[in-house]
Amino acid sequence: MGKLLLTGFEKFLSFPTNPSEEVAKRLKGRKVGKYQCDSITLPVDFEESVAILSDTLEKGSYDLALSLGLAYSREVISLERVALNLIDDGVRKDNKGRIIEDKQILSEGVNAYFASLPLKKIHLALNEAGLKSELSLSAGSYVCNLVMYHLLHFQNTISPSMLAGFIHIPPDASLKRESKWTLDQLEEAIHIVINNC
Repeated sequence: MGKLLLTGFEKFLSFPTNPSEEVAKRLKGRKVGKYQCDSITLPVDFEESVAILSDTLEKGSYDLALSLGLAYSREVISLERVALNLIDDGVRKDNKGRIIEDKQILSEGVNAYFASLPLKKIHLALNEAGLKSELSLSAGSYVCNLVMYHLLHFQNTISPSMLAGFIHIPPDASLKRESKWTLDQLEEAIHIVINNC
């Protein structure tokens, strides 16, 4: 059986919950498809998120690493294709109150990494299940992109056989009243993602 690392984020800004954390917690310790799932919650912190992720990856010997993040303004599952070597969010603070603008993530790193997940296959499977998704070319320039970049940097430089990627999920209805998503549907979507990797 393969080993899966699933990460979500803690709540941030003024949001009382984060569905990425909730989904990751729901799948912790469970068998999903051909994978045994290990899950962790990452802090919304420019430094600690990367330190915890890197330490977990180095100790885990994972076959698949999948990170989840909340995209509050989106209405569909966003399958992120690209992580940029850039932090540049002049508006949103991390949970320690820091703002970082126009900074490379890794000075020696490549400009961008592409997710190694079979994204078009996943996209088709989600839509066939009635769970709307999109292929996205931007994971932003906040902590989500930072984590995605470090995840793919690890995959490309340390663990080339590992599949890795990042998925933004929309808010569920308990977080945003007008959302058409429930936590159960978001969990189902991530099951489909994993089963197609």
